[in-house]
Amino acid sequence: MEDYQNKMCERFLTLPSNINWILNDNLQWLLQAREILKNVGIEFRNAIRQIEKKKLEVKVFKTDRSLTGKDKTNRAKRWEILLGDFQFATLAQCWACEKKLTTDLVHMFDFPESIKSKFIERNLIEQNTSPTCCPVTLERLSYTTLATSVLSPTHGISDYQIGHLIPLKRNGVHDGENICWQSDHGNRIQGNLTIDETRNLLEKIANRYNLL
Repeated sequence: MEDYQNKMCERFLTLPSNINWILNDNLQWLLQAREILKNVGIEFRNAIRQIEKKKLEVKVFKTDRSLTGKDKTNRAKRWEILLGDFQFATLAQCWACEKKLTTDLVHMFDFPESIKSKFIERNLIEQNTSPTCCPVTLERLSYTTLATSVLSPTHGISDYQIGHLIPLKRNGVHDGENICWQSDHGNRIQGNLTIDETRNLLEKIANRYNLL
């Protein structure tokens, strides 16, 4: 795959001399993971496809719709928008996000064992790992809940969302270390706060309730 050698060279970003081939560990991991998910049993195929299409492809590789303010984007590829846009990310950073979210998807507590075992066989994930939890509410996230929500969506409602521990508008980075699955409640509670600010707020609220 191609990527820019110098991301800071905005004026000459797309010149041939600034394009380079890349192959990193995340991409090699993803090539195996994508193959496994592409060949799942027919009973899981539609749900997996919809999770990839409606969640991973959209949130990992494309920008959110931002039609107001200085930086306006509408589902553009993150590496093709202006460098100064808060939603900018390199293709390699997007791969890191996809790997993290795919790993956490497989670790959701009721993810199909027949698929999970293939990830374990190829040493793509560790066998004894705690189930994926919302970083805000700490509730265990359910593959069945996610699959149901993408197969039978309700307009304006999404049980699980993809968010950032440090929001991009708060100088967070779109990469694997900063991205996560969140419950709908967790996403609403966090808002534009960082995850640390959110947990501090919840602790203060809990302490006040304990004084009642």
